[in-house]
Amino acid sequence: MVDRNVANRPPSSAPSRNPASAAKERDTESPGAPATTNPRYDLLLAALGSCTSMTLAMYARHKRWPLEAVTVRLRHAEMHAADCAACESKEGRHDYIERAVELTGVLTDEQRASARYLE
Repeated sequence: MVDRNVANRPPSSAPSRNPASAAKERDTESPGAPATTNPRYDLLLAALGSCTSMTLAMYARHKRWPLEAVTVRLRHAEMHAADCAACESKEGRHDYIERAVELTGVLTDEQRASARYLE
């Protein structure tokens, strides 16, 4: 999860959990056990969440919207290609990322729709 408080404008958005530290903890907690997530995807999700929140915050600041905070929640999952109805390839596995964005502030419906277009 990436949480950016726009009103206080912190120097940077940071994931609520350091992905590199989380990967190291997984490796040291149970040596030899398979990791529950791939550390590469932890870093990808952190980058995607930070980029999304910063883009929305900069756009809102440029438009002078009363945006107070942006919260981005991301989840990586894998799916067998055979279980994917919309996938062209029916072999192997497919990765997908689910993203949910929450905007905090007194925004009009039109402003929220414009922000959804940026996501």
